[in-house]
Amino acid sequence: MSDTIEKSIAFLNSLYGLPAAALVFGSCVVWGYILRFIKRFPNDGIPVAVVLWGGIVMSLVADSRASSMPLRVWVVRNIMVGLIIGLLAWLAHKTILGRIEDWISSKFNLQDTAFFKGKPDPGQSPPGPPAP
Repeated sequence: MSDTIEKSIAFLNSLYGLPAAALVFGSCVVWGYILRFIKRFPNDGIPVAVVLWGGIVMSLVADSRASSMPLRVWVVRNIMVGLIIGLLAWLAHKTILGRIEDWISSKFNLQDTAFFKGKPDPGQSPPGPPAP
């Protein structure tokens, strides 16, 4: 048990040395996955929430401002950088992690679970409209 705690503390200490941008990027990806599992939260709102999360977190973990930079410039700069990092995290998930999820779901036959949403076969016709 103490070995696990020591490894966890060592991992957290290694995160301490990362740049703020890497921490914000990672937290955006994790936040997106957390929102994905909340049933009440609409999937269409996840990109907006992730981008806003990036702006908020970057303003919290950014380096201290230089004495020559006005506070409002520092705050707006960090929020804008965080929004851009949040957008990049969402795009990375959409392009890279989405493909990895598709590969995992096809490899292990996880076509329709809570995490992997089933996709229709290309040869399969979509269901018709419901009867009146």
